[in-house]
Amino acid sequence: MRLAARLSTVLVVGALVIVVGLAAGRGLNAVRQTPEPSFEPFAGPAASSNGALALPVQCDASTAFPGRFADFAWSPDSSILAATSAPSGESLERIVLFYGPGWKAHDIGPGRGPRWSAAGLLAFERPDRAGTLRIVDPHSGQQVAQIDNTSAAYAWDGEALVFFRGNELRTWRDGTEELRAVVGSSYAPTKPYLAQFSADGSRFVIERRQNAKIVEIFFGASKGGRVSPLAAPLAYSFAPAGNRLILDYGDRVTLFAEARASATIMKTEIAGTFTGWSPDGRRALFRTSSSALLGWDVMRVDEVARTTGGSAGEIAFAPNGRWLASFSSGSLSVAPCADLAADPRVKLTRDQVIQLVRSRPDVLGVTKIEAKLVLWAELERNKTRFITFGTADTSAPVWLVGLAGEVRRPPSWNPPVGAPETYPLGLYALDATDGHELAMTITIGTWWIGDGFDDLHEYGTLPPAWTPPTSPYPTPVVPVDYTVTTQGASAVVKSQGGWSVAVPKEWFVSSDPVRFGAAVVTNYEPDVYGSYSGLVMPAAPARMRLTFELWSNDQHAGLGDWVDRAFAGGMTRVVSARSSTTLAGKEAVVLTDEQNIGPPPLGQQISRVWIVPRDNATMLVVHALPFDSTALGDAEHALATLQLAAPAAAPRATVTKDAAIAIATGPLTGAHSTKPVATARIDRTEAKLVRWTDIRSIVGPFQGPGPGPLSAEPQAPIWVVAVAGDLGMTSGICRGEGACPSPAPIRWSVSFVDARTGAVRWTTSAGTDDWPAFFDALPDRPF
Repeated sequence: MRLAARLSTVLVVGALVIVVGLAAGRGLNAVRQTPEPSFEPFAGPAASSNGALALPVQCDASTAFPGRFADFAWSPDSSILAATSAPSGESLERIVLFYGPGWKAHDIGPGRGPRWSAAGLLAFERPDRAGTLRIVDPHSGQQVAQIDNTSAAYAWDGEALVFFRGNELRTWRDGTEELRAVVGSSYAPTKPYLAQFSADGSRFVIERRQNAKIVEIFFGASKGGRVSPLAAPLAYSFAPAGNRLILDYGDRVTLFAEARASATIMKTEIAGTFTGWSPDGRRALFRTSSSALLGWDVMRVDEVARTTGGSAGEIAFAPNGRWLASFSSGSLSVAPCADLAADPRVKLTRDQVIQLVRSRPDVLGVTKIEAKLVLWAELERNKTRFITFGTADTSAPVWLVGLAGEVRRPPSWNPPVGAPETYPLGLYALDATDGHELAMTITIGTWWIGDGFDDLHEYGTLPPAWTPPTSPYPTPVVPVDYTVTTQGASAVVKSQGGWSVAVPKEWFVSSDPVRFGAAVVTNYEPDVYGSYSGLVMPAAPARMRLTFELWSNDQHAGLGDWVDRAFAGGMTRVVSARSSTTLAGKEAVVLTDEQNIGPPPLGQQISRVWIVPRDNATMLVVHALPFDSTALGDAEHALATLQLAAPAAAPRATVTKDAAIAIATGPLTGAHSTKPVATARIDRTEAKLVRWTDIRSIVGPFQGPGPGPLSAEPQAPIWVVAVAGDLGMTSGICRGEGACPSPAPIRWSVSFVDARTGAVRWTTSAGTDDWPAFFDALPDRPF
């Protein structure tokens, strides 16, 4: 399949003839010359679209349709396949409906890009009038509506048709148009930009191509019309149901799921080529070297179907999973799919493989043992967890046997010094045909949890219902120390820390909850880049992230001296450029700051940094990442609107002294726990109410008055609660080279409690002395 050419299904052809009405239908089968008064109403569906479908299925005996086609779409009840036909010698494409199960063809007139609504209405574009959409009712053969001046991007959101008109995202329903959202003018889907919607109309992609290659791509939500730039892929595809999107980057593919977070898998891990989607739209399908179609749903890999022919190129299952349409080089075919009988490769039963593992000489005892039949592809993705690992076809069935008990370590294993001779967990992968060992591992623990065993679902069964984990990124605005107000084409972000800036209203604002007066402003939705995997998505040159932070200047140093201290070079930081500028009417410094905090690409961060004094005790530090973003000019325009003012009045304490003591001592006494805890003996407790500036001088938890982001407003009230007594023991865990420390008694503990919210900002403890020396020197301020 030519993925790059086929994943975007918009086909543009010159317009010569205007055709209206549906009555001019033509049959395309043997009765083509026989006049048809109209196309036929729906035949009864071949099967319920909601029926349970055992996996995998076998799809064979395909029926090829004569002619050349450009794209296709299944009706919701799986009984009709609509396709765009490109007849030889004709200038206009036509819409053809194939009625199952006999797949009798009916031409309903000029059109391209069919899209079905949930109730069975069909929308498509007129090839003779670009941007004009027709909505027809195949039951009656009548046109329901015609929509002019669109951007040729449309999809159904239930019974509402979502479409673009310039930068306006609009909906049509029951003859009425409504404006849903306005997309930022710089991303409007007009030339040279094109757009495409997800099947449910909730998401869209806007792309720009150059020399047939995607050079820019933006991912958006139709609810609000806001978009995020992505790294330009080779190709992309929306699922035929739901809203999942897959991006092809050559060596890897990235899948965006319902939680707006992405997962990435290397193509070598799945050993196949992307070819389509499962019937429910949840799993991206990959054709392997064998006849298997493997599905990946972010969390797991399973076999969805097998084909012996007629499935080359792009494929699409009917919603009920009982038909498989295949498209390749303009040819279109449909194959029936039936439940796959017992896999002839599986010759060993569950009981037999359990007995094989029980009888192994290295298995000394068993307290629990279970077996699952899985695909080798699932183990390939986790092969680093195994001590020994063999080879097999990705679609080969494998018995995975997990046991808890006592297992002797393999004689060939070279363990670390001091490793035990036996382990409580063993995991064995056995060939389902003859039982020979393909992979094994041993470890400590109580049972195989997660990818090791419990999280794998069995081959030949439906995967369980799955909900993506909540993304760790805030979305889209979580006001903490700032407000956001729309003013025309801009959004004004105003911080309680005394700064404000105007950014494009299409941009996103989120919080850094542990830093006072901070905000994160991006031109991409923050949680779009959350990931379920450790692989890094390629960088998107159009991305821009601005972080606004207030940094301390307790020593009232001049701007130049302060920058020298705060951005001193070293092993992990290089300031490669430095210049002066003016921000908010004040002298400011601009840096190019290179930090190496880990392996590239994320470990090497190069930022443009602006530093301007807010007052003689505080600096506003703005980071723009990446420094070479194509949107850097937008960031500079935003900073040109920067205004500085005095911070908001110092907050008042709302947490009482008794409440602060209860917060600090609760974990020690078990008062705030639902689990049994070893309670401590408390001999002495005292609390002082101080300002944040009072505790920044404490060496240890706060490292003195060095430059750094403020985690609280300088005058914010903080309860310092000191507790002494027999407070337990340290863990004694090694955290580096050298001898492990022995567990030691904890003699005192100090908690720093936010006097406004009750949040514990920090806790420190020690085993020497009977009381924290710094506590007595702190003032006790009345608020």
